[in-house]
Amino acid sequence: MGALLLSVSAIIASFSFLLAGNSLQSVVLGLRAGLEGFSPTIVGIMMAFYFAGFAVGSIVAPRVIARVGYIRAFAAFASAASGIFLMHPLWVDPIPWSVARFIVGFCFAGLYAVVEGWLNATSTNALRGRILSIYAGAVFLGFAIGPLLSNLGPVDGFFAFVVASMIVSFSLVPVTLADTKTPAETELTPFSLDLFRELLRLTPLGFVGAFCIGMVQGTFISLAPTFGNGVGFSTETVTYFMSVSLFAGLLVQFPIGWLSDVVDRRKVIGGVAIVGGSASVAVASFGLDANSGFLTIVVAAAIIGATIYPLYAIVAAYTNDWIRDDQRVSVASAMILIGAVGSMTGTLVIAWLMDNVSPITFISGIGSTMIGLGAFAIFRSFMREAPDQETDYGYATAAMVPGTVPLDFSTPLEEYDEDGNVIEADDKNETDARITDPGHEDAWDDSKKIASRPAARRENQPGES
Repeated sequence: MGALLLSVSAIIASFSFLLAGNSLQSVVLGLRAGLEGFSPTIVGIMMAFYFAGFAVGSIVAPRVIARVGYIRAFAAFASAASGIFLMHPLWVDPIPWSVARFIVGFCFAGLYAVVEGWLNATSTNALRGRILSIYAGAVFLGFAIGPLLSNLGPVDGFFAFVVASMIVSFSLVPVTLADTKTPAETELTPFSLDLFRELLRLTPLGFVGAFCIGMVQGTFISLAPTFGNGVGFSTETVTYFMSVSLFAGLLVQFPIGWLSDVVDRRKVIGGVAIVGGSASVAVASFGLDANSGFLTIVVAAAIIGATIYPLYAIVAAYTNDWIRDDQRVSVASAMILIGAVGSMTGTLVIAWLMDNVSPITFISGIGSTMIGLGAFAIFRSFMREAPDQETDYGYATAAMVPGTVPLDFSTPLEEYDEDGNVIEADDKNETDARITDPGHEDAWDDSKKIASRPAARRENQPGES
């Protein structure tokens, strides 16, 4: 565990710096938009462009990684984001800001794909939950520090934007100067729409979880400043509201990750989501505004953050329990794309509700989504057995080499039957036809026979559905 963590510490540290700059930028934009008189709907549309760029970036990122390698791709995306940050104070208008948000979203999708593909490729099943939770903790530490930095100076000028750009630029130092070792060379599955079908079949919870978590996290990060403005929070209260929620997520990240390595991850996801969703709905029912008192606001933020933020790492770990080495980066990008669509959907819908119903729908909408995710996770836990999280199915790389990795996206996505034999095209089409025909008596059994792991990695593995 210690050696593995040391080998990925530089990339995690750099990414934490990056997200501090990005979260500062997001808070400053929300506060500045309020000063400029932008409506919640306009802010929601503007922020949704970030997730649209995220979606496009998640498709393009694997090709960039394949061409230049992990470290150079990371440096390119971070440098571009730093430059774009400085564009915002030059043109204070929703249209150029929307374009800039799209480009920044594109860059950060690439950064997420680099980091998550890297970490998943170097982790074993037994340790993946803890490694991804440490990574997620570093992510949210960066996210939590960023909003606090908005109190260093005014948001109505260049100062905050320059600070955000500086932080992103400095984030390149750890990963570019460290003796960083990237995953050993491996063939990777090409990113295509078929990957979503494959992901949905192998792990429906991974697909639905990425979408729902994208909705709640994207909505919170994008619209919390707008919510604060709508209920009368001061600038300082808005920054504390966001930072406390993120610090709360950080505090519980590793314990929940550890728990997911020893207990069925689906039950962990379901329990955390239902508790958090119910608490959020309760907060919305009682109301939350500037008259609620600082302690009440802080407690509400902590409850929300402690439940919405740890879940992505657990969903990602659960998804990676079911996939092959060569699918790591492409599946990471697919989950980013699914999450981006969820974030874009949540931001647009909640922004409209805040503008036309009440600002408190910001919290009740997040809570309702969490309850739905928790119910689905519990439902899935009764549908099939959990993977053996204590067994290494060969996912961890046997050796690690310094430098960049030439990734190959030319390998087709193969499927295997229960005996470990490759399913030929004709047989696969016949099997798929039975699976997609609900009236076929063998549909349920045939769905269990399709797997995306060689037989050597599926010994003593429960059937899939």
